[in-house]
Amino acid sequence: MQREKGGGIIGITKNSSALSRWSLSYNLRSHMSQATRYLYNLSREETPIHTESTRSRQARDNQDEGNLLQILHSFNLFCQESNDVLQNIATKDLTTEEIQDHLLHACTRPGTETADEIC
Repeated sequence: MQREKGGGIIGITKNSSALSRWSLSYNLRSHMSQATRYLYNLSREETPIHTESTRSRQARDNQDEGNLLQILHSFNLFCQESNDVLQNIATKDLTTEEIQDHLLHACTRPGTETADEIC
């Protein structure tokens, strides 16, 4: 036995009488939808406001950005002195020249034909 599911046109084509009722009621449903929009003074051109664009969300995002910058500054990530050596941000370990060369040129070494997909 199949379970019935509601939801508009999905699966309605399997039952010709249901499809007929649905298509015949289309104009009435359209009219009711338009009347409801008019009742609540809505137009089709209005776009809903997403929660990401509210002032409170923007303030929270700005605060989160400030917190992240503070953490990155605590690791001296934006340090002005350049030592030209790659350094692990968490452990402060420095790489050897060999490892640094491999990391910086990983996408251009022979045998990295699929590197274009990664880089």
